[in-house]
Amino acid sequence: MILLVVVGLFIAMVTDLKKRRIPNLLTVSMTIAGLINCFINKGIYGLGEHLLAFLFGFVFYFIFYLVGAFGAGDVKLIASLGAIMGLKFILMASIIILLVGGIISFIILAKNNGLYYISKLLYDFFNLLFTGRIKQFKRIVTSPGSNSYPYTIAIFVGSMVTIWYMYPIN
Repeated sequence: MILLVVVGLFIAMVTDLKKRRIPNLLTVSMTIAGLINCFINKGIYGLGEHLLAFLFGFVFYFIFYLVGAFGAGDVKLIASLGAIMGLKFILMASIIILLVGGIISFIILAKNNGLYYISKLLYDFFNLLFTGRIKQFKRIVTSPGSNSYPYTIAIFVGSMVTIWYMYPIN
């Protein structure tokens, strides 16, 4: 299943870089293949765990979609990772993916806008978060500009780091 993840994420990343889209056919195929494989190899209880991982990936990343940080394809891709690799993987990969994405975002923002812009963006985020007006932050984040990048880069790198950590070659 690691091969499916590597190939699927690579295809998603290349497609996202070229077209800024992740095909539904890819994410649905990865999800179905992962769930079928899990059922065959682990039975009904393993399938339950992978369905839970799918739901976790979808729900957790859907929150980021709602504030405009991720696209819908990113959410579906992460959910398919959960369906293929399971709960332990998706929990660890989520942390690493968010860290990688944060580092990439910081570098892009610092390069394009400077540190003052980053501090103002963080201030606005926490101010709107604590005053219950978080939906207003979506307009700031999704405003067109040169600060966006295909998040599949972070998903690919974070997932490869997680695979390397969880499945070391002896």
